[in-house]
Amino acid sequence: MTAPKETTLGGSRFRFGETLWTRVLAAKAGAPEALDQLVRAYWKPIYYFIRRRGSTVENAKDLAQGFFAMVLERQALKGVDPAKGKFKTFLLTLLERFLANERERANAKKRGGTKVVVPLEEAAELGMEGGTPEEAFERAWGETVLARAFDRMRGELHFDVLDLHLSKGLGVTEIGKTLGRKPKEVENALGRARKRFKEAVLGEVLEYVSSEAEAEEEIRQILGRLR
Repeated sequence: MTAPKETTLGGSRFRFGETLWTRVLAAKAGAPEALDQLVRAYWKPIYYFIRRRGSTVENAKDLAQGFFAMVLERQALKGVDPAKGKFKTFLLTLLERFLANERERANAKKRGGTKVVVPLEEAAELGMEGGTPEEAFERAWGETVLARAFDRMRGELHFDVLDLHLSKGLGVTEIGKTLGRKPKEVENALGRARKRFKEAVLGEVLEYVSSEAEAEEEIRQILGRLR
């Protein structure tokens, strides 16, 4: 068995272990758990893409459900290949074809068959400002990665400081008053928490890329939202 590849990004060392492509290829082979992981990782970006195409909330939910059902039922992943480029590019191409077909048969009955559980009830109308559908997809994807990284840190040292800073928008003085801590102590804790958060983001990114170059590109885009 090949050992996970180790890489250094942002001053921290990480390993490419079970990556996105590991799960994609497992899903391609018919592993339901792997496909479920992909659905949960990409449902929000897919939904946002469809919304930016002009669909109503309910129609976008239906189309997103239909898209993932199609992926399940028709073995749409059979053409996927890491050597051909990013999985996100493959997924968007697949989605474009699906939406084109749906437009051609807009009056058809709703499909039956395999059911896909996608948490679309959580689809808040955020990040829907101007831009292309592709940009909406990327924004939603970045939000998904940041949220997963944030959840990964729950229970860790200084998470309370980071939570108040990111979720409530509080500064050092306000955080200190809330937690009953000295400003300098809060400042130091916040610095360590932000560094740990960036490491958590890197860890999430490395689960969804297949090369160091792709990881660096993703990190630049996603962490740029923190500045």
